[in-house]
Amino acid sequence: MIASLGSVMNSIGSTLPVWGPKVSALFAGVQRSQDYRKLHPLWFALYRTVPQIALDPPRDPERNRWALRDLRFLLIRRIVEIYDGRLALRPRLDRRVAEAARAAGERSGLDGQALEAVVEACVLAAAIRRPDPVPEEWALEPREAPVDGDTTAEQAFLVEVATAFKESSLVRQVVLGSRIVPDRV
Repeated sequence: MIASLGSVMNSIGSTLPVWGPKVSALFAGVQRSQDYRKLHPLWFALYRTVPQIALDPPRDPERNRWALRDLRFLLIRRIVEIYDGRLALRPRLDRRVAEAARAAGERSGLDGQALEAVVEACVLAAAIRRPDPVPEEWALEPREAPVDGDTTAEQAFLVEVATAFKESSLVRQVVLGSRIVPDRV
């Protein structure tokens, strides 16, 4: 019994260099697919507000979250399009919303990247709802995209922002509960 188990383990160990990278690539592909779908609500809200951000406008933007081809390219493109949307909404980014979101997030016990993601989600949600630019004294400069080419950390951050944008009651409370942002007609 032990000899049989040993030979099975030896076979697995000797073939690991061949199939190990393929399993790692499979897991990386699954992670990219999940991130792509998680970014969709934020991207779609930005796309509805600023349709020019889409390099190749999808035929059905609501179903665009289920891409099956070249996920690495599509994920990077989605991140770039989110940055383009943020840049296009720069005149609508309100410092008061960021301050209210930060205060509410700190009161609820958030800190670090989770707090920054909720603040960013609140600012973007408010900018999407705002029809007009904010006065210059209330303007908020958006976060800049990374320039070093490593998008892993920024991808993780944007996934947190998109998750907060979609699911956080704090975002709804700050954006809808404040009188800062008028309802879009």
